[in-house]
Amino acid sequence: MKKMNPKFLVRPDDFHIFKIDERNGCYGSFSTNITYSDGTKPLPYKHFTFENLTKNYDFFPIDENDIDVYKKKHDEYLEFVCWQSRPDGHGGSKGGTWEEFLKTQKDEDVQIVEGIVNTRPVEFYHNLHYNIIIEKYSDKSKGDTENLFCAYTKEFGYYSCYGAGSTEKDALESFLVEKKNHINLLYKKNKKIPMPALDA
Repeated sequence: MKKMNPKFLVRPDDFHIFKIDERNGCYGSFSTNITYSDGTKPLPYKHFTFENLTKNYDFFPIDENDIDVYKKKHDEYLEFVCWQSRPDGHGGSKGGTWEEFLKTQKDEDVQIVEGIVNTRPVEFYHNLHYNIIIEKYSDKSKGDTENLFCAYTKEFGYYSCYGAGSTEKDALESFLVEKKNHINLLYKKNKKIPMPALDA
């Protein structure tokens, strides 16, 4: 009898949840929901197998009951990356450790917010036009044999908000979904949403 792989895996770096796709037995992002105009959905990467993700990338399985827990952990990680990327006033970022971030969160919990950071409706920020960069990449040392593409903007940063796919179109559509979710998170947490760069 063929062994059934778990339905959900979690990426340890940022607690992002991946779900198995029965069409090819590989894992794709659980939160990214892309549908093409013809009604089809992109297939997960061929090398995103259970064996490769758990052996080479340390992904680990979770039960469906744990989804909300790891969604919260993933949101906390995104907040941490945004906090690390705050400007230092000299063209760089302030950075910081996870422990320092947690302390600032506790401090913020006992403070009264004296005004709204993003003063316009969230739809305004969704409709801003950013210069989207799409690059080809692969990590053959870990079994990546396909040509993959990554889409991101300088304003949000490469690691805090990006899309990926086996084609430029897949990467772009993935990024647009992630950008909307990222803006919603920043808006909800009253964190500053970056404006498009003037040279974009």
